[in-house]
Amino acid sequence: MELNPALFAGSIPVEKKITLRLDDGTTVDQLFYIRELPAIEMRRQVLAEQSGDEKRVEGALSALLARAVCDADGKAVLTEKQAGSLKPLVAGQLRDLIMEVNGLGKATP
Repeated sequence: MELNPALFAGSIPVEKKITLRLDDGTTVDQLFYIRELPAIEMRRQVLAEQSGDEKRVEGALSALLARAVCDADGKAVLTEKQAGSLKPLVAGQLRDLIMEVNGLGKATP
């Protein structure tokens, strides 16, 4: 049996232009490229967040952002340290975007 290639995470990043809300109520338009992540990567994220291990929980979001946010060629643009330095509101919106691209969230308006 041959499996349809559409069943697997794509290797070409998905381009998304979104309007990020900032803490002070202003907005910033930003173009992002987001990698589709394989199911095992998304599962690791969930397990890290639910682990109860404070260090794993703290680093889970930064690791996800660093793995998924990339340039048009698929090269990472954030280190985990940089991802951890993002404003909480921005990091949350990026997480939502990653979930959307990976079919696990609703489309952003």
